[in-house]
Amino acid sequence: MAEHSESVYLNEISFLPDLSDEEIRLLHEKLQSGDRSAYDRLSEGCLKRIVRAAQAVKPGRVPLMDLIQEGNLALLSFLSDPGDVTDDPAKSLDLAVFQAMKAALDLESEEKKAGEELSARLNVIDRVCMEIAEKEGREATVEEVAEVMKMDPADVRYLMQIALSAVKKD
Repeated sequence: MAEHSESVYLNEISFLPDLSDEEIRLLHEKLQSGDRSAYDRLSEGCLKRIVRAAQAVKPGRVPLMDLIQEGNLALLSFLSDPGDVTDDPAKSLDLAVFQAMKAALDLESEEKKAGEELSARLNVIDRVCMEIAEKEGREATVEEVAEVMKMDPADVRYLMQIALSAVKKD
């Protein structure tokens, strides 16, 4: 489904004329003076530029369409405040788009790291539970696991609930 929407989007914007850096500068000047047609032309004319930027940041970790969406949001923000731009509007736009895409990549990386840390903690809890069960001949209590792991029992209970809900979903 995602690949289909991506190809539909790419096909739709393929018919739009692209803008050069000079055209962006000229349209940006018109936009600053309140020309609504400049807004429309800039918003459409920069879409291919955003796709190229998304493809250039190697979107393997984040779907291409997500990066394009972040770039499009950066474009809208750029257009909504035309006075907050350097002497080169094309470079300012490219920077805003890149920063938005980088933020999306950074967020995905942080989420992946958090997931890995959660998985590691759950594995340790599982190992501690098995060790206590083997040693004591019964199931471990939350308090015993918390003591071994030097954690608050409420945190251990919460992590165990996460693990249990993941098992129930499977």
